[in-house]
Amino acid sequence: MSAQVCLAVAQFSSAIGKHAENIDAVERLATKAANDAAQFVLFPEDCLTGYPAAANSAFDVALNASDERFDKLLKLAKQSSIILAAGFIERNGEHCQSAHYIARPDGTHTIVRKYSVDERDQRIGITPAAPQNDGLTIAGVKTAMAICMDGTDAFFESAHRNGAKIILHPSGGACMKSAHASDVDADKIDAREREGCNKCVEAARERAKKLSAVYLVSNPVGFDGERGYPGNSFIISADGQVLVHLAGTAIIENMKEAVAVAKVVMRHAAAERSGTPRSAAAGS
Repeated sequence: MSAQVCLAVAQFSSAIGKHAENIDAVERLATKAANDAAQFVLFPEDCLTGYPAAANSAFDVALNASDERFDKLLKLAKQSSIILAAGFIERNGEHCQSAHYIARPDGTHTIVRKYSVDERDQRIGITPAAPQNDGLTIAGVKTAMAICMDGTDAFFESAHRNGAKIILHPSGGACMKSAHASDVDADKIDAREREGCNKCVEAARERAKKLSAVYLVSNPVGFDGERGYPGNSFIISADGQVLVHLAGTAIIENMKEAVAVAKVVMRHAAAERSGTPRSAAAGS
C-alpha cells in the first residue's frame, strides 16, 4: 500500500516589520495551494516579520507567539483545511529567536525554533534556542524541520534515525549580489546566482536520496530595500526527482511571489522493508 500526500512550497518578498502585509501574502499563497489540493505549505524563514539589517533591530519587528495576529493563520488553516508553516522573528522574554509557526486545521499549533545563529543573526539581536525534536507529522507522516543553518549533518542523521520521511528546510538566503534588469552586468550577476541555486538543488537531490525522504526547501524572493532574495524553492522526491522548482534569480524585476504543489506517493513501511520502489508523482 501507499499514501499520497500533497505538499507545497511558497515564496514571497517579506516587507520588514509590516506584519499585516506579510500575513496577507501568506493567506494569498496558502489559499492558492489549498485550491490546488495541498495539505501542507512551507514558507521561508522569518517571512512574517522580514529580516532587518541594523544592530538589534530584531526587537523592532519581533512578534510574541501569543500575538493575536497568529489567530489569522489558525483561521486560515481551518477554513482552507491546510497545514501551514511560516517563519517569524519571535520575541521570547528578553531574547529574539528565529522560529516557525505551524498552524493546523484543528486549531492547534507548534513552534519550532532555530538553534544555530551566525554573525549576521547575532548582530541584529537573534539568539539561539535549545535544540528540540517535537515529533512533527504531516498527514500522519513523520516529519523533521531544520531552519536554515540548523540543517547540519547531525540533524539529517538524527532525522533519518527517527524515521522522518518528510524533511522541511525553510531558509532566508539572500543573493550574493542582485541587479536591475537594466544594469549593464545584470546577465552575468544573474548567471552566477542561478549557478549557485542549481548547485543547492543538486545537493538536495543527493540528500533526499541518502535519507529516503521527501525534501522541501522554501526561500524568500524579492527585494526588501536592503537585500535581494533569489527564491529558489523546491520539492525533491525521496528518490531524488525534482518535483517542483521555483528557480532562483538575481534580477530584481524577475523576483516574483509564487507557490508550487507536488503530489507525493509515500512508501508504505512494508514496501520499504522489501525494497519495492515507489515513485513520486509531481503536480503543480
